Amino acid sequence: MKRLLFFILPIIIFGFSQQQNNDDIVVWAKERKLTWNDFQGTIPYRGFGTAVSSCSIYTIYNLRNDYTLKIGSYSYLRKSKSWKREEAVSNDYGLNHEQRHFDIAEIHSRIFKKKLVNYNYKSINESNVYFDKLLKKVDYFLERMNEQYDYETNHSQIRSAQLRWDKKIDSMLVSLDAYSKQEFIIDLNYLRKQ
Repeated sequence: MKRLLFFILPIIIFGFSQQQNNDDIVVWAKERKLTWNDFQGTIPYRGFGTAVSSCSIYTIYNLRNDYTLKIGSYSYLRKSKSWKREEAVSNDYGLNHEQRHFDIAEIHSRIFKKKLVNYNYKSINESNVYFDKLLKKVDYFLERMNEQYDYETNHSQIRSAQLRWDKKIDSMLVSLDAYSKQEFIIDLNYLRKQ
């Protein structure tokens, strides 16, 4: 019997501190891997597959009076929306597949921060427009990468493809390590003179 593993991945904008203190979430951290205990949701009536990880990206953007831009982004798993069937609990291989969905969300959180930090802002108004466009673009590519991941691994059933993706994801996380901090401050004081 094939075991299929799926993900749910919306990008959500909430209050930064509110999300961090919520017991229903696991914030992505290099040293904190998912466990099957993190999957506490109820299996839907028509639930398909062995497990679902509900991974999201939290983002915040705040232009402050001192012409600094505070940006924040992190990925998290919502426990109450993530579920597993009992047969999944004995399968660390399947848990790795779900962890990689979580890692893909973290990769895109870092890409989002990298693009915001390295953008050449020309005006304050432009920063708002760029943020919104970039958020939509990152969401789009995040979904495409997760779809490609599940397609190429056949939801973890093709072990050689799963190993290739494991290496690819690890490599991407390392290459984006400079953007692993949850918050960045961008100085836009040069725009005051315009």
